[in-house]
Amino acid sequence: MKTTLAYISNFFILRRNAVLLLVIAGFSYYWYHEFSSLPGDQARVQIVLSILALFACTSVLAFGLITTILPYLSLIFKKRILETDDDEKQDIIKLGFRQTSPTPGLVDTEARIYGIRRPFLGFLKVTVFFEDNVASDEILVNEVLRENGKRMGILGRKQMLLPHVRDYRFRSAIIHFEDFFHLFALPYRESEHLGVFTEPPKTL
Repeated sequence: MKTTLAYISNFFILRRNAVLLLVIAGFSYYWYHEFSSLPGDQARVQIVLSILALFACTSVLAFGLITTILPYLSLIFKKRILETDDDEKQDIIKLGFRQTSPTPGLVDTEARIYGIRRPFLGFLKVTVFFEDNVASDEILVNEVLRENGKRMGILGRKQMLLPHVRDYRFRSAIIHFEDFFHLFALPYRESEHLGVFTEPPKTL
C-alpha cells in the first residue's frame, strides 16, 4: 500500500511551492477585494501592495508553467505523434550500471535520455521503478549528451544502492520536467521494460 501511494504521488503535477504560492495569491486577492471596498483613499497602500503581490505570484506561476510545459509537449509531440515505430516511441531512456564502488550493493548508474531538452533554468529528474513498484532515488539529468559531436539529448549519473544479491528488473521510469522555482513537475512515463541488473555476490 505504501509503495503504491508513493508511485501514484509521482503523477502529482503541483509541488509544495506551487500550493504555497497559490495560498499567497488567494490572500492577496482577498485583501485587494476587502480594501478596495473601503471608501476614499483609506487603504490605497494596502491595495497597491495586494496588486503587486498578485502580479508577482501570477508572473512566477506563469514562468514556471511555460518553461516546463514547452519541452514536455515537445517530447510528447516527437514520441507520441511524429514517431510511427512503436519501439521508438518508448525508446527514450537508456540505463547503464557499473559495479565500481567498494561498498557492497552501491552501483554507478547512468541515465541517458534521447531527443529531449530540460526546461529553461529548470530540471529533469528520472525515477526508476522495479517490478514491485519500489522506486529508486531521483537521478538528476543535467549533462549534455553528445555522440559523434552531435547533441543527442542529456544524461545524469548517480550512485544507486542495490543491496540484495538478485536480479533487479526495472519495470518503468518516470521523467519529471520541473521548473526553476520547483512549482510544477510534469511526469512522462516510459513503460518499456528497461532491462535487468544482476547484483553479484559479495566477495570477502
